[in-house]
Amino acid sequence: MAIDDQQVIEFAQRIYQRFTKDNILTASASAIACFIAQEYHFGDYDPQRGLSFTALDLIRLNASIEKSTGCNPAFLPAKAADKSRIENSKDNFSTKKHTSAVTQGFVLVNCLATLKINQQSQRLPAINSLGIYINASDVLSIEHQQIVLVENLAVMAALAQLKLPADVCDPLFVYRGDIKPEQNTSSAYQFFRQWSGSHQLICFSDFDPAGIVISNGSSALDCLIPSTSSWDYIFTVELKDVEENWWKKNPKKAVQTLCNKQLISPVLVAGFTRMGHYRRTWQQEHMISHQIPLTLVKVKG
Repeated sequence: MAIDDQQVIEFAQRIYQRFTKDNILTASASAIACFIAQEYHFGDYDPQRGLSFTALDLIRLNASIEKSTGCNPAFLPAKAADKSRIENSKDNFSTKKHTSAVTQGFVLVNCLATLKINQQSQRLPAINSLGIYINASDVLSIEHQQIVLVENLAVMAALAQLKLPADVCDPLFVYRGDIKPEQNTSSAYQFFRQWSGSHQLICFSDFDPAGIVISNGSSALDCLIPSTSSWDYIFTVELKDVEENWWKKNPKKAVQTLCNKQLISPVLVAGFTRMGHYRRTWQQEHMISHQIPLTLVKVKG
């Protein structure tokens, strides 16, 4: 299949916008992904796993495309958003074609006891739940002083089991979302970042290289990680199955770059070094099941 400049530009624009909105540094396996990897020496391509790359790779790709075509994908306007199903149904029989995901613009939030939004307090049901979906555009104020961005969905249903430090008190928890259309991360990131001037933003992710990358790109100044006093335990405790997250190549390269440029805090550098020594990581679910105390640390160096 012949691939022209326009296809290259559009693909580069899509992956760049996914990175800026959602911090995604991968793309599915496809002919265009394979072509760009080979022709532009871009990232690492695998026919099964797809394309993986770094932020620096993206910058270089955009510069190369601009040099050959005169068009930089980073500066192209975003395409118009699809209509909602209800808007689409006004003029069409089909309510699903060319429409946005039903949850587009909604974010999943939860709290420890009482939800405090728009000057109203709402006590959530005692029954265990992941939280509630709210329309981000309807939120005018958040009376929680801290907002925590959560990487894994399972955590949202187990907030009461977290061993939070004393300096994290009654925060609003926001689920980061997934790469799926129905739970896309873009809405959560946009919602989270818009409160940076008025609230303390905290990122809570896995204690692995990908988690460090997520924290660094989240706009949070602080992040929750296992307390350093627990590191001897978490890096040596016997667990069944096989450690996989340490061996993911792309996140390790990204964190090593952050370390080399002193862009992340010393405690995160120390954590990354310890991960490399033991070749193991610790997921949020582990922190809950093993009742690991958490500590609040700075993200940036």
